Amino acid sequence: MKYLNIPTINRALHRITEGNTNEHVTGTVTSGLLQSYFPISKFITTSEQIQIISKKKPDFTVEKLEGDNLIPHVYVEIKSLINSNFNNIMDQLEATILNAVYTQGGSFSVFVIAMKGAKIAFFEYHTFAGLLVDYGINNYKGFIPLGYKFPVREFLEVNSDANPGL
Repeated sequence: MKYLNIPTINRALHRITEGNTNEHVTGTVTSGLLQSYFPISKFITTSEQIQIISKKKPDFTVEKLEGDNLIPHVYVEIKSLINSNFNNIMDQLEATILNAVYTQGGSFSVFVIAMKGAKIAFFEYHTFAGLLVDYGINNYKGFIPLGYKFPVREFLEVNSDANPGL
């Protein structure tokens, strides 16, 4: 884990493992990770970006510069280590992402990071959750673990304009 070699992130993680489980301490770690993995030359991170329709706000939104536009790339929700669970984090993110879909128009997928104390989970979110179920792909409201391999045939049926490099 490359980020453990970054002294500031490593020290911030130690605060959590030493017993400071407050949400803002998790936020410190998350902020450091986002700065490390999403360089300012290609990405911009906003904390608590209020969504236009719902007024919901994920803890962090990472947008990628594509041409002259900033496109949602990653939504991040953080919680304290105690008195929280990953399903609640995902439910909160789902409401936020669904509203972003309407403003972006059409089909939409985005990366998601859920962080609970020092525990971190990576997902992809897909608006076509019904199709995931139809194809037998385990998901939670459209969230699938990052790196889950879609069978090529199903991927192409859902993403007809994609080129998977075959």
